Amino acid sequence: MRPTAWLALALALLLAPARAAEFDYGPQPFGPHRTTERWGAYESPAADGKVRYFLVRPEGAGRYPGVYYVYGRPGLDHRLLPELRRLASYGFTVYVAHFQEALLIPILLPANDPPETLQVQIEGFEDFLKLEERAPGKVCVFSTVRGGNFSVILAARPEVGCYVGYHSALVLHGWPEQYQDVTVMPEVRKLRTPTLLMIGGADFETRQNQSKRVAQYLRAKGVPVELVVYPEAQRGFDFRVVNRTLADDLAKIDSMNRAIAFMSQHLDVGGAKLPTSRYAAAPLPAAVRNVQDPGAPPRAAPKGAGGGD
Repeated sequence: MRPTAWLALALALLLAPARAAEFDYGPQPFGPHRTTERWGAYESPAADGKVRYFLVRPEGAGRYPGVYYVYGRPGLDHRLLPELRRLASYGFTVYVAHFQEALLIPILLPANDPPETLQVQIEGFEDFLKLEERAPGKVCVFSTVRGGNFSVILAARPEVGCYVGYHSALVLHGWPEQYQDVTVMPEVRKLRTPTLLMIGGADFETRQNQSKRVAQYLRAKGVPVELVVYPEAQRGFDFRVVNRTLADDLAKIDSMNRAIAFMSQHLDVGGAKLPTSRYAAAPLPAAVRNVQDPGAPPRAAPKGAGGGD
């Protein structure tokens, strides 16, 4: 190639507009409802002021069962917001207290959350129960990773009809590492709520042991509990970007299916049958074809499938 051609190519690359980074979060299942969302705030003596919350629900005047969502160490970020919208698109009013912002907790860094965090979550939960956008009746507590510390405590309350945990941390991180590996939070003893725990088989941190111990304890107490271990799936299969695998994608689809079906079973959904099946409750991306459940009637694709972000 002539020197002038090399120079032209170098200039073209140098002057080309920068392209935004693209992340692969895996399949984007979406339910039959388009969603609407808003931000609000509640008074929190524990936080010395107001705490913002994010609320997303199906469009329209209907009232839908409530889900109180507790996020983990990554925070309320660009990855989590689409997940909340997808959860709401199946017919739920989803509420998230932004406790990290209110308590000035930097993401990923602290070994343990400040002691005020639990009270901030309790205040947010009580504000959530007062919302008119939520259907009356029991609610579900939903958590991911470090959010399990607080959700287990909230899930023991009488207003809660079910608890769903994604690779939940069920031990306080301030404890020594060797202690975390052989025990769980003592608050688990108060839990009598139907529970669904989902973890990846390739999660080599302590979450596998914690979830298995909690499931074993709850079964011994006669509490309805489901423990799902996804073979080869890693921790954070619902939002993982680095080294994402097909196992993570399959776990992400199935976990949404199970969560929707589980909440539909334990909450009052007005007699409506949510769009789930034995094989793939959540619609797959348009590029992927799903095998129709042979025991179910044909189902039209939900409006907004694959979108809503």
